[in-house]
Amino acid sequence: MKQLVLWILVGLSAQTSTLNAESPRCVAGDDVRLRSAPSTTASIVRVLYLNNKFVHAEPASEVQTISGRSDKWYKVYTGCEGMECADYSPAELQNVRRAAGYIFGSFLASCAETEHALRKQLLDSSRPLGERLLFRMVSAAGFQERLLPNGISTKNTFKPEVVDVISSQFEWQMVGENLKIRFRGKINAYGEIENIDRQCVYTAIVPPKHAGYLELVPTEDPLGPCHALIYLAN
Repeated sequence: MKQLVLWILVGLSAQTSTLNAESPRCVAGDDVRLRSAPSTTASIVRVLYLNNKFVHAEPASEVQTISGRSDKWYKVYTGCEGMECADYSPAELQNVRRAAGYIFGSFLASCAETEHALRKQLLDSSRPLGERLLFRMVSAAGFQERLLPNGISTKNTFKPEVVDVISSQFEWQMVGENLKIRFRGKINAYGEIENIDRQCVYTAIVPPKHAGYLELVPTEDPLGPCHALIYLAN
């Protein structure tokens, strides 16, 4: 795990102790802890992944050295999420800030740098497909999950009265050089509960015509039920 995080950090021009607090900042690693206070002993608010975005970051400590890296802790803020963003005008959205927690500065970088690192990682065909997709957010078969170690996913559960998806989980494994994903979930289809269980095999990752995501290439119809996207901003 540590090797994966360090591999991502290599090549990022880490802005140690010099972050511009007015600029959006993104997470420069995977499996990074967001803390409730500026300390490694503080409780974990949630786990962060490469290119997770914060709209604002401000210094919250003096320079400290942790695991050989010297930097400050930063208090980070998120903006609005999902449908609530519709309640704000474009001008108001620029000022929506919610305190999220604290992160050590070595794990923050410009969002342009982290997206470049993520794209480079995903499109590096010299590395196994499963290794490139570890911790990435994949959307397929009507579900969206993050691929976690040991062939599992985040196992999302939703309120059926709010969204159509009630629950979902992916099971994934490498079969030779290909990636096989089993999509399982439960949806609310116009008041009827429907169980989904589908298996798809993917051979490669390609950049699509639109920004913001990449595509997984399935062995069957690329526009059929196995069509899958890899989101860069989640």
